[in-house]
Amino acid sequence: MKKDWVVWGGCALLFFTGVVWGMASAPKEFFHVDSVHDAFDMAASIATVLGVIGAIVQLNSWRKQQAANNDHNLAVRIASELNGQENKIKRAWGTAAIAHHAIAANIRAGDESFKSGARAGLVKYVDTQAEDFVKASAEFKSVAFECDVYWGGSYISPVTELIELSDLCISYFQCFRSYVAAGGAAELASIDGGSLDKAWGAMEAKGLVRFSEVGVYVSTRVEEFVSILRRDFITSSK
Repeated sequence: MKKDWVVWGGCALLFFTGVVWGMASAPKEFFHVDSVHDAFDMAASIATVLGVIGAIVQLNSWRKQQAANNDHNLAVRIASELNGQENKIKRAWGTAAIAHHAIAANIRAGDESFKSGARAGLVKYVDTQAEDFVKASAEFKSVAFECDVYWGGSYISPVTELIELSDLCISYFQCFRSYVAAGGAAELASIDGGSLDKAWGAMEAKGLVRFSEVGVYVSTRVEEFVSILRRDFITSSK
């Protein structure tokens, strides 16, 4: 908005300058050239002014091209990151689902053999998947933050929804680790177990109960954002 006022103010000043200039009467000698040297001097002055104007126009064009190139490079980078993150989010949700159903079917059912044996394998598997996913999510968030700064939060809303789902998966992993590491005993149901159910319930609230639903949810948002990138930054900059 401030830039608009500057432009309009400049136009008004130019207009009033033209009015004043038009009202002024120039002497007849003003248009008289005394010699060829004076004519060349005037021509050189005009050429200099035109050269400066041309340089300004080229500079503005160069700046616009640089901005377009920066947008293009960032769009390609986020599209590449998104391509890898898509499968990682699906796999992370699948890991959370495995852990959730294992708890429901074994730990809370009081299966002592699972508590002492298979639980260790499950915890190791979840920990490995969670560690990899947390790192990947952090890298993806850093690129998404750049997009947010350059293009605005509303522009990257599909990515924001994917980040929210990633955070829900990470939250579940943290609650799972706390619950199972403490033994998964019944007396923890109101503390860690409650947090675990809440973390899973947050995903259920989004309608993400089956893997097929998660696949559609993630893929739809990836395709939506990639189509925006291709339309505004990738294809248009060629």
